[in-house]
Amino acid sequence: RPRCFSLTHSWPVNCNRYVSMMRVIETARFGTIRFAENEVIAFPAGLPGFEEERQFLLVESPESMPLRFLQSIATPALCFVCAPVELVQPDYERWLSRSDRDLLAAGADS
Repeated sequence: RPRCFSLTHSWPVNCNRYVSMMRVIETARFGTIRFAENEVIAFPAGLPGFEEERQFLLVESPESMPLRFLQSIATPALCFVCAPVELVQPDYERWLSRSDRDLLAAGADS
């Protein structure tokens, strides 16, 4: 069964009191996904070619590991396959321009 992946905890969380605060989307690939607001990954400027798509969930499925899926919240049929960069290029060094870091910091406040 697919599950949402959170940067702060493993999903699903055993806390029934938060069920009423959960959001729900019906996706083309994964069916119904319930998620908390803190699991949403925001791209303030959207993605190249998909500038209107700004909110996603990182979804993992055991049979697809190490691949994960970036599932759009706004467009249930839109889902991107993601691979860990280390799988493709083990010596890759992450680097962000100052403007990208500023954009990411601004998105964290909203």
